[in-house]
Amino acid sequence: RPVAVVDISGTALTLTDSTFFIGWHASGGGGGLLNPYGTGSLSRAGDVGHYLASLSANGVDRSAWGAAQGALNEFLLAGYWNDPDVSPSEWMRANLSKVAPIEVHGGPAGMRPIFYDPIYPVALAPKLTADPEVVRSSSITQRHGPRDIRNRITVEFAQRFNGGRYRRAITLGPGLSEADEHTTSVCEQSRNDYGIVADETLRADLVYDDTTAENIAAWRLRMSALLREAVSYRLPPHLAGYTTGTLVRLTDSELHLTDAPAVVVEREWTGGGWQVTLELINEATIAPYLAAT
Repeated sequence: RPVAVVDISGTALTLTDSTFFIGWHASGGGGGLLNPYGTGSLSRAGDVGHYLASLSANGVDRSAWGAAQGALNEFLLAGYWNDPDVSPSEWMRANLSKVAPIEVHGGPAGMRPIFYDPIYPVALAPKLTADPEVVRSSSITQRHGPRDIRNRITVEFAQRFNGGRYRRAITLGPGLSEADEHTTSVCEQSRNDYGIVADETLRADLVYDDTTAENIAAWRLRMSALLREAVSYRLPPHLAGYTTGTLVRLTDSELHLTDAPAVVVEREWTGGGWQVTLELINEATIAPYLAAT
């Protein structure tokens, strides 16, 4: 496993009980590991995840990482991994999911990302239509209720290594317009619909980039500012491609749904087919992004 070391010979530093901190700054020609999937240092979340998965004893699902890298690479990371007892998959589960819309799981082809962000291009998603083969097995239920609403998100980032505090913070929430405090249409609709302003603070230890911090806050808002509902279906064995994290366009005439965006959040083999739970994406969440395209 590659490691980074520092040679202090010839300097005024001495080995004492003091604690020293060092930073490899990409802007100064340094940086950490080189990016095997592009140029520069290894700093984009998709590339970091792909690289760490390739070190796993469980193997890596390269096609799954390749499909997710474009979106995940919008998140820039800076940090280190210095515990030999922590496996690549453990590090990813403990760190990546805190700063990017991703979970990492083992699959038949190796470690794979499950990417979930409702602004993924819905037009590219496969269709799923309720019919004699695709049978609804539940009513629509509430998966994320009023008590779960969080519509003002603060991300603290740029951690000071020598004290654990953070140098920067960005907040997205209703009615904000000051420096480092902004609003979005999702924030405003959430406050108007539910009459509340509910806070959540995230601490992003691996983030030192303003745009990434704002991306994290915006992603968390898309996930938590509006109510979320779910519905389950039984699928035949040959529809095995609808795995956890798959975005679909759902049509169910009995529920008055036509090409409704939804994502597979649970899947279970029942012996004769697949039981899947779909979370319906509130279209108000993705409307600004559809309008932008």
